[in-house]
Amino acid sequence: MSRVEMKASRRAVARLVGVEHPSILKLLKRIASGNLKKSPSLQPFAGQDFSDGNLPDILVAAIIEYYCFDSRAANRQAQLVYRAFATVGFRLWIQQELGWQKPLSQAEYLLSVAQQFVEQERQLKLIGSQVNSVESQVEVLAAQTEDIKKTQQGQDEVLLSLVAIQKQAESDLEIIPFSAEEAQQMSVRDKVVLLVQTYCYSSGVAYKDFFSHLYCQFKYRYHYDVKARSRNKRTSLIDQIEKDGMIDALYAVASEIIQAKIEA
Repeated sequence: MSRVEMKASRRAVARLVGVEHPSILKLLKRIASGNLKKSPSLQPFAGQDFSDGNLPDILVAAIIEYYCFDSRAANRQAQLVYRAFATVGFRLWIQQELGWQKPLSQAEYLLSVAQQFVEQERQLKLIGSQVNSVESQVEVLAAQTEDIKKTQQGQDEVLLSLVAIQKQAESDLEIIPFSAEEAQQMSVRDKVVLLVQTYCYSSGVAYKDFFSHLYCQFKYRYHYDVKARSRNKRTSLIDQIEKDGMIDALYAVASEIIQAKIEA
């Protein structure tokens, strides 16, 4: 069976071995000049001119080997292609020696190599995509961790500030002397006013309305009409109640009313 020679364009070979097109053109000039002392894989082609068209398959294989082992521009892509060719070539030799199947044609051979190369590229891209995904997740986690650290740092600073304020307040309190004089006690009248004011503020009940209700309850419970007693004396109602000695009774009624409303 005669061997069918396959050819490839110089640009295709450049893409195959992972270099720029000008690098292949420069390499072909070196081959034509015969300056290949440090390139044993290309020495069989020394002095031959391949500048007129596509490159024969045997030269393509030599160029792949060159970029895999001899060139300063050796790269991983050239190594992957070389390994793919080596694997398929060894498999074909075994099949031919042991008669397992009919040898592949040159076109089938190159197609098989191309398929393996495409699969390797697919796997590399998949791995690269997974690595990029993991790197993105790591960046997100790192950013979230940094935000948590900043938030925690801010909370710690606020807490330290509050502790410092508390300690300063305690220190200032120790410096200020307490009074030795006994404070004046609150009168029953003031207790009534403060109790009603506090309840009205917390419940939203109008202060005037509550006192009207209080005086009405006070009238029917103690048969004491403070409005009638103060009408011609030009005094306030609570002043009249206090003057008549009924302020304790008013305080008791106010307390009972408010307590009943709170418990309701």
